[in-house]
Amino acid sequence: MDSESLPDSKASWIETNFRALLEAAPDAMLVVNDQGRIVLANQQIERLFGYSSAELLGQKIEVLVPSRFRSKHPGHRAGYFSSEPHTRPMGAGLELSGMRKDGSEFPVEISLSPLHTPDGMMVISAVRDVSERRGAEDKFRALLESAPDAMVIVDQRGRIVLVNSRTEELFGYKRGELLGYSVEVLIPERFHAHHLAARKTFFADPRQRSMGAGLELFGLRKDGTEFPVEVSLSPIRTGEGILVSSAIRDMTARKKEDEKFRSLLEAAPDAMVIVDKAGAITLVNAQTEQLFGYSREELIGQSVERLIPERYRGQHPRHRHDFFAEPRLRPMGVGLELFGLRKDGSEFPVEISLSPLVTEEGTFVTSAIRDVTERKVAEEQIKKLNEDLENALRRSEKLASTGRLVATIAHEINNPVDSLRTCLYMLRQDSSLDQNARELVALAEHETERLATIARQTLAPHRETKLPVVTKVSELLDDVCAVFSPKLKTAHIKLHREYHTEGEVTIYASDLRQVFTNLVANAIDAIGDHGELSLFIERVPGDEVRINVQDSGCGIPAENIATIFEPFFTTKEDKGTGIGLWVVKGIVDKLGGRIEVTSSTGGKTGTCFSIFLPAATPSATVEPEAKQETA
Repeated sequence: MDSESLPDSKASWIETNFRALLEAAPDAMLVVNDQGRIVLANQQIERLFGYSSAELLGQKIEVLVPSRFRSKHPGHRAGYFSSEPHTRPMGAGLELSGMRKDGSEFPVEISLSPLHTPDGMMVISAVRDVSERRGAEDKFRALLESAPDAMVIVDQRGRIVLVNSRTEELFGYKRGELLGYSVEVLIPERFHAHHLAARKTFFADPRQRSMGAGLELFGLRKDGTEFPVEVSLSPIRTGEGILVSSAIRDMTARKKEDEKFRSLLEAAPDAMVIVDKAGAITLVNAQTEQLFGYSREELIGQSVERLIPERYRGQHPRHRHDFFAEPRLRPMGVGLELFGLRKDGSEFPVEISLSPLVTEEGTFVTSAIRDVTERKVAEEQIKKLNEDLENALRRSEKLASTGRLVATIAHEINNPVDSLRTCLYMLRQDSSLDQNARELVALAEHETERLATIARQTLAPHRETKLPVVTKVSELLDDVCAVFSPKLKTAHIKLHREYHTEGEVTIYASDLRQVFTNLVANAIDAIGDHGELSLFIERVPGDEVRINVQDSGCGIPAENIATIFEPFFTTKEDKGTGIGLWVVKGIVDKLGGRIEVTSSTGGKTGTCFSIFLPAATPSATVEPEAKQETA
C-alpha cells in the first residue's frame, strides 16, 4: 500500500501543516494513524532507516520494528489510542530497537505525542538513535562491573538507578530487586532519618567525599544482618540531572584487624601513643591514660605536644619532621634527658621508642613511652653509694696510720701477757702454795686472760684479711640480735635460737657481723608482722660450721633465686638498693666459705640462707652441748 492509497484530504492536510515542522526536527519523525500506518516521515527517517519516504508512506509501522517485537506492538499501539493519549516515552524501562531496510538493528529511544486532526487522532513518534550513548553506557557499565567495591548509583529522590554485580554479592539482592527502590533498603532502619538529611546535604553541594566521616557506618543485607562499611560519594552529571555514585566497601575484615591491633596496643606494658604527620594523636592505650592522667577522649585529635613540657615544645615539630623523612625503628632523643608532662602539670623522666606504622591512610608514628622514675632514683642511689664508698676509702687511708699504731700497742701488750701466763703457770705447779695463794694465782690468770681478750679485740678491726682471728659465731649472732631486739618486739616476731656449737671460725669479725646484720635485716623485712626468725649453728662433716638464718616470710620466686646475689637486684618494690646480698656473698667468699639459699612462696617456710665457714678447730675437738632458746 502506498501514499496514493491514503485519502487525498488526509495527506494534503498533514503535508500542509506538518511537513516543514517535521523536516526541521533534529530527530527522525513519523506520523502514524490509529491503524498503525505511516502517514508522514521526514528526511531523518530516510537516513536513519534506509527507506525512502515513498517506500514508507502507507506502510505498517511494524516494518521498522524487529520481527521478535512485532506481535506485541499492535497491542501497545491500541493501548495508547484507547487511553487518554499524552506525551510520554515509549517502553519506559525497556530496551527498544529499530530495524533498518538492510535488516540491521540499532538501539533507539522513542517519544510519543498525540496529534489531533480533522480526520481523527494520530501519533507523532520522535525516534532517536542512541547507539553512541548506548556504547558509552556499556563502557560505563563495564567500568562499574570491574570496580572492586559495591557501586550503587542513586537519583535525587534516593531511588537506585544502577548497581554492579559486587552489590548483589555484598547485599544478597538480585539486581531487579534493587533498581527503582529507595537506597534506604540497604541501610539499617535506625540510620534512615539521618541518611535522608545527609542526602539532601550532598545534593545541595555535590562533590567527591567520604560519607559519615568519623562515624561508624553499617550496611544491611537482604537477610537482615548488618556489617560495617566505608562509603565514598561522587556526583555524576547527566542529561536527566545529577546522580550520586556510592562506592561501598565491606570493612568487616579490617575491623577485625583493627580490633586485634587495639588488643595488642592495650596489652603493651608501656604507654602507647600513635601520632599522624601533623602531630595529632589518633590512638592511645589505657597505660597512657594512667601515666599522663588524661582520659582517652581528652587526647584523641589533640597535638602530641600536650604531653611534653613547654620548654621542649618548640623543638619537637622539627624532630617529628625528621622522623617522617626517614621513618624507622629507633629510640627518641638518644643521649638526652626526656620528660613527660602529666595533666596535673607534674613532670617525670621518660624513655621513648619510635616505630613507623604504615596504613592505607598513610604513615603514622607509634611512640612507646616508659616511666623511668624508679630507675632514675636507683641510679641516684647507686651514685650516692659510690660516692660514699669513695669517701670511706679516703677516710680509711687517714685511719690507716692510727690503725697501725693501735696494732703495735696491742702487739706490745701481748708480749708481757705471754710472760705473765708462763709465770702464773709455774706458780700454780708449786705444791707449797696454800689455798689463799692458789686463789690469788687463779685470779691473776683470769685477769691476764681478760687483758689478752681486750688486746685481741682491739687488734681485730685493724688486721688485714690475711690475719684473721678466732671468733665465736654464737656471740656475733647474739650481738646482732640484741641490736634488732626493739624491732623484733615491735613487729611481734618470735626469735628461735638453736646452737649445737658455739661455732668458732677464724675470720675478720667485723665482716661476719656485717653478713649477719644484712641477713637478719632482710629476714625482718620479709616477715613483716607476727612471724618467726630462726637461727641455727651446727658442725658439719668436712670441718665446717653451718649457720642458718631462716624466716617465715613471703619467700623468693624460684625464677629469682639465680640472680639474688647479683649487684643491684632486688625484689623489694618500694625500697632497697639490691646491694645487700651482693655484699654478703662477697664477704663469705673472701672468708673462704660459701652461701646457699632455699625458699618457697605461698607457705610459711619462707627463706633460709645457709653459710658454711671453715671451722677454727679440728673435728676431734669436743663441742659443747646444744643450746636452744626461744624469745
